[in-house]
This record gives sequence, C-alpha cells and structure tokens, in this order.
Amino acid sequence: RLSPSRVANSPRRSAQQNHLQRPLRLFPCTSMAHRKAAVSTAPVKRLCIKNFAVPVPASTQDDSLETLTQAVAAIYAQRPTAQSLNSLYSVAETSCIAGKDAAIYAGLQQQCSAHLHERLAFLIKSLKLDSLEFLQAVCGVWTLHCEQLVLIRSIFAYLDRTYALKTQGVDCIWEMGLRLFLANVLADRLIHGKVVAAILALVEQERQGNAINRALLKTSVRMLRDVGTYATSFESGFLAQSATFYKEESQRLVNELEPGRYLAHVDRRLREERERVELCLDGGSLRGLMAILDQALVRDHLASLLERGLLSMLQTDRLDDLRLVFSLTARVDALDQLRDAFCACVKSSGAEIVTNHMRDKTMVDDLLQYKQRMDAIVAGPFTRAELFTNALKDAFESFINQRHNKPAEMIAKYMDTKLRTGYKEMSDEDLEGLFDRVLILFRFINGKDVFEAFYKSYLAKRLLLSLSSSDDLERSVLLKLKAECGGSFTAKMEGMIKDTAMSRDITQAYRQFVSSRESLATSIDVSFSVLTLSNWPTYAPSPLTLPPELAAIQESFQQFYTLQHGNRKLVWQAALGFCVLRADFPLGTRDLHVSLYQAAVLLLFCKDDTLSYSAILAATSMDEKALKLTLLSLACGVARVLSKTPKGKEIGSEDVFQVNSKFKSVHKKVKINQIQQKETEEEQEATNEKVFQDRLFTVDAAIVRIMKMRKTLKHTQLVGEVMAQLRFPIKMTDMKKRIESLIERDYLERDAQDQQTYKYVA
Repeated sequence: RLSPSRVANSPRRSAQQNHLQRPLRLFPCTSMAHRKAAVSTAPVKRLCIKNFAVPVPASTQDDSLETLTQAVAAIYAQRPTAQSLNSLYSVAETSCIAGKDAAIYAGLQQQCSAHLHERLAFLIKSLKLDSLEFLQAVCGVWTLHCEQLVLIRSIFAYLDRTYALKTQGVDCIWEMGLRLFLANVLADRLIHGKVVAAILALVEQERQGNAINRALLKTSVRMLRDVGTYATSFESGFLAQSATFYKEESQRLVNELEPGRYLAHVDRRLREERERVELCLDGGSLRGLMAILDQALVRDHLASLLERGLLSMLQTDRLDDLRLVFSLTARVDALDQLRDAFCACVKSSGAEIVTNHMRDKTMVDDLLQYKQRMDAIVAGPFTRAELFTNALKDAFESFINQRHNKPAEMIAKYMDTKLRTGYKEMSDEDLEGLFDRVLILFRFINGKDVFEAFYKSYLAKRLLLSLSSSDDLERSVLLKLKAECGGSFTAKMEGMIKDTAMSRDITQAYRQFVSSRESLATSIDVSFSVLTLSNWPTYAPSPLTLPPELAAIQESFQQFYTLQHGNRKLVWQAALGFCVLRADFPLGTRDLHVSLYQAAVLLLFCKDDTLSYSAILAATSMDEKALKLTLLSLACGVARVLSKTPKGKEIGSEDVFQVNSKFKSVHKKVKINQIQQKETEEEQEATNEKVFQDRLFTVDAAIVRIMKMRKTLKHTQLVGEVMAQLRFPIKMTDMKKRIESLIERDYLERDAQDQQTYKYVA
C-alpha cells in the first residue's frame, strides 16, 4: 500500500502537489501467472490525482493581480507587455488556483468595458464623417478589439477553461468581449444606425455596377453577425431594400429590353446576389433574398415575357434563351404557365403551315421540319420534361386537324412521291427513317380514313404503272401502318400487292400459253394485271377501241383466262395501261413511253399522215374529255410528237393533226406526260365523296350500337356519345340527317311525349 506522503514528496510535483483518492493495492511479484490471476480476480480501482492547494501569501496575490491588470492595460494601449505571454499565463493560472478567479474575471470585464467606452467617445466624434469613412472607423475599432481580445484570451486561457466554463451565468472571455462591444459601442443608436445604413449603401453601390471594398463589407457584416444583431437590425432592412430596388429595376427594364436580354439580366442578377451572400453576407439571408428576386424579377413579369418573347424564341431556335426561360420558370414553380404558352405558340405556328393554301405542296416537309425543331427544344432546353412532351403532342393534334382531310391527303401524296421510281435523293435506310417520322404526323390525324383512301389510290397507280421504286419499301410501309392502325386498315392494300405478284405469274403462264400456239404468236412483249375488284379503288369505265394488234392480244388473253378461271369475268381498264412505242422520225428513232390512250392515238398515224379530231374520235371511241387531254399532251406538251392546225394551246373539234417531222430529243427514251397519272380535281372529289359515304355508314353503325345498348336517349346525349366514339369530325347537320335516315328505316323512333327523345326499335 502506497501512502499519500510518498507521492507528495516526489521532486517533480513540487509546484503542484498530488494525493491519492483511493489506495492502490499492489501484489507481490512471485510469478507472472500469479500476477495475471490476481489482476483478473481483484476489483478495478480508480486512481484520481488532484493538486494540493498550496497557500499563496496575500502580498503575492496582490502583486499577481496588479501584473495582470497592467498587462491588459498594455494590450489595450497597444504597448508591449512587461512579461512574456507564457509568464502572464502562469501568473493567471496561479492566481486562479489561489481562488482569485472571480476577482480576475470582474477586473478584466471592467477594464474591457472602460476601454470600449473610450472607443465609443472616439466613434461619436467620427459621426460627422461620411458613411463609408465612418464604417471604416467602426470596422477598425472592431478589428482591433478582436485582435486584443485574442491576446487577452490567450493569457487568461486557464480562467476560460475553469471558472468561465464551470460557473453558471458567466460567459467565456470571447463572448464577454462581444457582449461588451455590443453594450458599449453598438448599443448607441446613432452609431448602429449609421453602420447599418453604410452597409446597405455599399450593397446598393455594388448593385448599381460600382466597385466597392468587399473586405470592408465582409468585416462589417461579420461584426453584426458576431454580436448578434445581424438578423434583427440588418437583415430585415437589407431584404426590404432589395425588394424595392429590384421591383423598380424590373419595371424599368422589362419594357426597355427584349425578353431574351431581360432574362439574361435576371440570370446575371441571381448569380451576383448568390455570390455576394456567399462571400460577404450571412448564408441565412440567401433564401429570403432569392424569394424576393424570384417574385420581383420573374414571377411578376412572367406572363408578359412569355407573351412577347416565347414565340420569337421558338421560331428562331434560340436554345440558350429557351433554356433560361425553362430554368427561371422552374425556379418560381410556373412550369404549367410555360407549358400553356408553349402549347399556344406551337398551335399558332403549326396552324399557319396547315391552313395556308399556298403551302400545300410543302406542307408535309414543313411539318416534319417543324416537328424536328420542336422535338429538339423539348429534348434540350426543356430537358425532356413529360409536361412539355405531352403539350407538344396535344398542340400538334390540335392544329393539324384544323383543316379537315387536307393534311391526311397531303401526307399520302408525300409518301407516294417518295415511293415512286426516279426518287434517288435518299437511300432505302434514310427513307425508312423518313417514313417513321411521317407516321408520327399520321398519328395526330383524326381522319385516318381519308389517308387510307388516298394512299390506296396512289398505291394502285404505283403498282399498275410500275412506278414503285421498291417492293420491300412498299411492304415495310404497310407493316408500319399495320402496327399503327391494325390489320383491317391495311388488309386491302396487302391484297393489292398480292394481286400484283399473282399477275406476274399469270403473265408468265400466258406467255407459255401463247408460245404453244403458233396462231397466237406475236412480237409484242405484253404483261397483264389481274385485280381483285374488292381490293382496288373503283375506276370509272374507260371505253377505248384498241388498234388491231393490241385487240388481238386482248382477245387471246381473254381465251387464256377463261380456260383457267371459267367463272370469272374480266373488266378491262384501258385508262391504267401503258405502252412503249418505237417511232422513226426523220431526225432519229426514239422509244416513246406513253399511256394506252396515247398509244391508240399514235398508232393511227401509221396508216395516215394527217387525221382530224373527229376521225381520231371515231377510230378510238374515247371519251371526248379524255381524248382532248391525250391530244393536248401529244401536240402541246413538252415532247410534241404531233403537230396541230391551227396552232394553239387548246384542242378544238375542227383541229387537224399530223406527225411532227421536226421532232427531236437528246434522249433515246422519251417519256410523254401520262395524263391519267395526274390526279384531277374530279378524282380528288370522288375520293373525298367515297370517304364521306364510308363515314356515314360508320355514323349509322355507331348510332344503332349506342341505342341498342341504351334503348332510350335524349338527342343531346345521343350526339355526345356518338361524337365520343367517332375518330373523325362530323357536322351537326349531317348527324341529324343520319338520325332521320335511321328513323325512316325503322331503326329508331321518336318518343310520343318528347320529340327530343329517341327509342330503339327492336
């Protein structure tokens, strides 16, 4: 057992004596095993060593307090201390151990307060200075006070760690210094008010574009924050000043600047304010300041900015400005407002493309380019946000159906142009991608039956006149349409392609049939297209008396087909035929690619050099309108293989025609415009009329289906439900006609008590 006296007599502890709180039990060191056993079984004891309170004479205590007082006075007077800081620390520590810590703390507080009173008097005299100079003076006093406080705290660190830390209601030396600075300096209203005003003036100057002393701004703000008056005395004024400044600035600039430049200015202001807060002000002010800027610079003027500038930005593809618009509206939670404005702009620009009759020829190309541009904007500046993706879809679906039927017709015609032979601007792979984009436009169309009718008509001409550039492309497009609209949509078109393939086999079988019969042998290479009537468009009868050579071939094919399919009847469509004639002109031999109508007329001149209009009409038995168009293409077109008397651009019944002996061409093969390939207004009207009739049947079916399920319905309810089921627009007058037609055919009847109520007739 160690006695306390042996520990106390240690030479190393002469200044600070220790004693044992509990005795420490030691065991004899007989063996390592015994020691381990003893340690493991004995209870654990704590060894607590405390300093002995060594009595210090009163005279020494007084000298120590005086030494510390003089050291603090020297620090405040900015003079060197008589002793080193280590020595002063030891004196302060010894005095605290001796029980003088309360007196030391009170004296230190009194000295600090007295010194700050002197500084207060100096600052009161400085009030006459301008705000910037006065702020520099206050910051100078503050900076010096903080430096002196650091030195004082290093001397009285022991006091800080013991007395100030353990005594309730007593601040540490640093907190005491800040509290006294507030109580003795900034508590003066004139000083504090001028300091806050000067800081606000600095911020105002920097906002106006002037260079300021940011170090001074940072120091002054830190002073207010450290003494605890930043939030109560400065922040509220700062935010109020910011709201006023930016409200006035925004009202001035929103009318002076173009919207794109104004938004760039707003973005710059936001970055400047964030940087100022992060570098000079308290971070807690950022949220309130950003809310003020969002309201004053963005939210208050957003509607006006979108109305004035968004359409121009979209039309000129100003992606940076659009990206800025999106980010700023997202800041203020106004994306719904931006979406509505975006949708309205897209509708406006798109409607200009669709409703302008002068742009019909370029409508689809313009729509594709416009869709590509809008997709790039949604994917780029608008970050593929679902809100804007859906808005773009709704906008296209709205404006593309403003002009009934025409967009569907033009899309069908556009695809026909790309699928025809001679179109070599794009490879097959590029055409596949183009058709994918075209089908996106197709999805927006309500009248898909109009597209079906026109596309079917164009497909028929491509197949019958061998104008299709690729069978694989034709099938690929049909597969895309089938995936989009279902098998019933493309069933007849697929049947048309199948008929074309079967016609090749039939032609090959006919050639074998002719080759086995010498009486039918001919030097003319001929092919036939045998079409299933239900798959193909309906064509008007086309009377034509064929030349004897062609008439004999037609008769032999009739015999062949009757032998193969006795129960089937062939109806000949001469308007869809075409020929290649070899013509010997005085200036050279040329191969003429002409229609069957044109061939019938030209072959008449093999026997006669000159023929009148009436003679040609009698020999061909053609319809007069078709004959005039045919003669017009031969005598007045680009390739004038015939000449007429009198000269002119119109065909008259008294005209006389003869072979143009002066005809020449640099091309071996001369293609004469085939009139039947040109879509006439009558054909367009016929197609539209057929679509209209098909729609009437669809309306009738929808009305009967609804009434069969509901049994009784009001007129308005019936109309609403029918309109909801139809995928195409219909006029109310047409709707009423269909209802009346169904009443006449005893599908419906009116209620005897209420004429606006219909009943289903079983």
